[in-house]
Amino acid sequence: MSFETWTLKAGEDSVSIAKIGATVLDWQVEDHFQDISDFPLPPDGAYPLKQRKIHVLDGYRDAQEAREMNGFRNAVMAPWSNRLRDGKYSFQGRTYDFAGKTVGGPLALHGLVADQPFELVEAGEDFLRAKIQVPKLEAYPFEVEVEVTYRLCADPHRLSLDIVARNNGEADAPITLGWHPYLVCQAGSAETTKITVPSQVRIQTDKNLIPKPGIKGFSTQAYPVTLVHRRDIDWGMTSLVAEDEVATA
Repeated sequence: MSFETWTLKAGEDSVSIAKIGATVLDWQVEDHFQDISDFPLPPDGAYPLKQRKIHVLDGYRDAQEAREMNGFRNAVMAPWSNRLRDGKYSFQGRTYDFAGKTVGGPLALHGLVADQPFELVEAGEDFLRAKIQVPKLEAYPFEVEVEVTYRLCADPHRLSLDIVARNNGEADAPITLGWHPYLVCQAGSAETTKITVPSQVRIQTDKNLIPKPGIKGFSTQAYPVTLVHRRDIDWGMTSLVAEDEVATA
């Protein structure tokens, strides 16, 4: 597997993205903090500001980890974003079976593009656009192209990802899109990290993390959801509440 990478920069922030899967490997932001290690209090009553780099996302650290794809860390997911029961799905009256022949194994986890090289379409210092033709398989014989656009901002610190799918064929094609970010626990561990998610609905799943059918697959929950002292967070949530068109966790 090639480990060619692309780098975006905005101010002192940077993002590294692998050509394979258009997968984010690292997102670093510049943090300013007051250094209180010097005592006594300075005459002006203000401690000096210092800078430090913070890693926001936990990505693959080298080519070997990228080949193993453990955890699908920061993966772009298409043409489906979760997993398929027994690796099968039905569309327009026909059943398709991947027979365990995808990188996602028997449950066909997270689509068909995470291990495929993207083509760079356009790039600037703080953005890039790349595309890929979804591999045509017997179980996915559709002419679908996926395009991703990453944009980096330093003030405020923000990494945005837009994913667009185009059906270049004459027949309908099944499609869902998603991203699989791995966040670094800035407090040092999952038990000491607090996460707030602006979600009103939790996805209910079976033991394989596949949503339950129909209305059983959704349950309302108190908004916003605050998770703390947890190590078992592997949930799906939906019905996000946005402010100024952005849902912020």
